[in-house]
Amino acid sequence: YHVGIILAIAGFFLTALFAVEKEVILYPDKPETISLYSRDTRWNKFLADLSIDVPEESRDDEYILTLREFRTEYYQGLKVDYPKDKIERLLLGIGVNKIEPSEKGFLYMPKMWLTRLEVKKPDGEALDAELWVNKPFRTGALTLYQMGYEQKVKLKVFRSDGAEGEVIDVEARVPFKVTDVEGKFVLGSLKLGKLFRRNGGMETITPVTTLYYIPDENPSEREVIGDLEIGADLEAKGVTFEFTDYKEASYLSYRKDPGVWLVGLACLFVFLGLFVRSLGAWYRIQCAVESNTSYVLISTRGILADKRRIIRKLKSNNKELQV
Repeated sequence: YHVGIILAIAGFFLTALFAVEKEVILYPDKPETISLYSRDTRWNKFLADLSIDVPEESRDDEYILTLREFRTEYYQGLKVDYPKDKIERLLLGIGVNKIEPSEKGFLYMPKMWLTRLEVKKPDGEALDAELWVNKPFRTGALTLYQMGYEQKVKLKVFRSDGAEGEVIDVEARVPFKVTDVEGKFVLGSLKLGKLFRRNGGMETITPVTTLYYIPDENPSEREVIGDLEIGADLEAKGVTFEFTDYKEASYLSYRKDPGVWLVGLACLFVFLGLFVRSLGAWYRIQCAVESNTSYVLISTRGILADKRRIIRKLKSNNKELQV
């Protein structure tokens, strides 16, 4: 048990001194080089404070990641049109009004984000990797975690005066402006991939997003313009938006933590110690003598411990003992 505590403390120190954690965004077939070396670790900062030369980079810690597939999957969720009016919300809260499902559609509830990629190790070996939320990929000192995604949409904007359309690249959930139009617009998350319906069926989602308008006088307000599918168009505020193309990237976190294995080993020792302590037979016997009288105090630990066993042994060794 105590060995486990010591190992855990040592692991915590290793993590604090040497751990590296960063993020990377992978677009399809666009390799990204990452490094598990950092000058910003506490250990390297300590060496720098001692005027010891710390290299800028280390080729021995570089990995090349190439995205092969990023897939999103959704459940069909229940959509509820929650009222904006305070009185209606009060009536809903006290049970006068009932919550009714929306007639306009349903919610896309995330089921899984899955990433398949090629990992090229520093020694040149290439690995096929697969990871998703709560299922990281590990190889050597590298651990990859699925954090989310990044989406970019290509829009073509047409004006009501018939002027030639303007092509703009827009990132989902990031507000953007259109020339000569007051306020801003923003696209919701792009829905694509697979949809698992409530009736047990499954279908491929036609890429679709929601367009919102943000007025200048109230930047916190978002007016829903409507849904915009790829290849379709939508009119808003005197302009027409056409959804022409999109890109989707996988957002990963990568980490090097030399203390993890030591903490894992420490947990094993701690649980083994607790297991043995709980199921074993452990005794503490205290003896005291006063005049012609001897006193024995027996304390036990563990499920298998039996105080009467000690008493029987004491009696068998001393026939005159009275307990």
